[in-house]
Amino acid sequence: AQRSDLELQIDRAECAYLGTDFDALDAAADAAHALAATPTDRARIDEVMVRAYNHRGEHARAVQVALSSLSALGYDFAPSPSPVHVISGLTLTRWRLRGRRPEELDALPRLTDPAQAAALRLMMTVSASAFFVAPTLFPLLALKVVQVTLAHGRSPIAAFGYAAYGLLLAVHFGQLDLGFGFGELAR
Repeated sequence: AQRSDLELQIDRAECAYLGTDFDALDAAADAAHALAATPTDRARIDEVMVRAYNHRGEHARAVQVALSSLSALGYDFAPSPSPVHVISGLTLTRWRLRGRRPEELDALPRLTDPAQAAALRLMMTVSASAFFVAPTLFPLLALKVVQVTLAHGRSPIAAFGYAAYGLLLAVHFGQLDLGFGFGELAR
């Protein structure tokens, strides 16, 4: 019964968000958080809240909520990372790829872990707000999407990570062909 009550509150929050009834959204989110038993459950409602904060232009709040939820899922990000963090994330991503070509990643197994799927959705959902309030956080989120995809399997969210990674390679490192390959993979 608790699970269905949680689903109802998440659906209620989603409807309130879509109808721009932010008071009802806050009430439904509070009710859903009270019923959430796991970080994955909390991440589902936080994703709705992040979209609402994006919509309202409350980008700092969107980032704050997403980073807190991501931390509970095991992914810690500095709220204002330095360029060194970005270079470190890029290096780790390149190492995890170990020379695999973009087209090889299409053969990765499908992502089946709900916690990892929730984390990926949050990373993508908050990326636009991150771009506004902490621009160096944006590439870290995209790189983490690629890293999680490599470790846990592919999902539709992987396209966001691949496209952003391809953009980084092409624009900042002059690797146009490889960047294009990741962009094509995202299609």
